[in-house]
Amino acid sequence: MIQVSPLIFMPFIENAFKYGSILMEKPGIKINLDIKDTDLCFEVTNCVKKIKNSNTLNVGFGTNMIKHRLDLLFENNYNLKIINENDNYTVKLNIKTHI
Repeated sequence: MIQVSPLIFMPFIENAFKYGSILMEKPGIKINLDIKDTDLCFEVTNCVKKIKNSNTLNVGFGTNMIKHRLDLLFENNYNLKIINENDNYTVKLNIKTHI
């Protein structure tokens, strides 16, 4: 059994609903949670509207707070990737639970 902190995934899911675009040709949110041995893999992807002249990923206050919480809970035993490309915003969180 793998235990994680309550609501650790909630900010990522909330952001998918908050910033997702229902005006896209294929709107939607994909959420995947997978456990392999003692590693937990969480991924959420949502469609986003392209912003002109925006080639960089904005990391806001909320994302920084989530990273800080992950640092406190898991130290170096996690990997967080945020990808914003091709009208999709994807968050990939891998947690090594065999500490």
